[in-house]
Amino acid sequence: MSHERTQFLREAGLVERMHTEPHFGSYSVGLHSYNAVNLLLLLNPSPSMNLVKAVLWHDAAERLTGDVPAPAKWANPELKASLDLSEDRILGHYGLKIVLDSYENQWLKAVDRLELWIWASEQARFGFQFSGEACSMIEKLMQREDSFTPYEVTKFMAEFIPGTRISSNHDVIF
Repeated sequence: MSHERTQFLREAGLVERMHTEPHFGSYSVGLHSYNAVNLLLLLNPSPSMNLVKAVLWHDAAERLTGDVPAPAKWANPELKASLDLSEDRILGHYGLKIVLDSYENQWLKAVDRLELWIWASEQARFGFQFSGEACSMIEKLMQREDSFTPYEVTKFMAEFIPGTRISSNHDVIF
């Protein structure tokens, strides 16, 4: 199984993200995951090994499902539920399913979104209009009442692009 799992992870890293939107350069699951883990390690003072693994492997199932665009999932809740179930089964099959507590899950969501936000802001500088819209959408997701974004992430965002206003649900960064 370790050879099969290794090959699966190597191939998962090659899956192209944001393939339905024009953008500059390649944006793969591998690049996204690498950058998300780096953000976690830089912003979280002591992440558990389970959290590091979860961030690294959270999109690996896309090796078999592909990267289905978020708007397609939002418009089709049945599709999202089916994909979530499929991805959960795939990760379980390869021994890559990681169980996180609620705090760790908040960090996973936050660095996943933060990494996409940084990528989209870089793309916006190249003139891709959808990227600015994506940044705004991600900021709104991070401020939803049912979402909690760690303070370290909101502080980083405000410093990365001055004027960014994201609530951590406890503090507001200006």
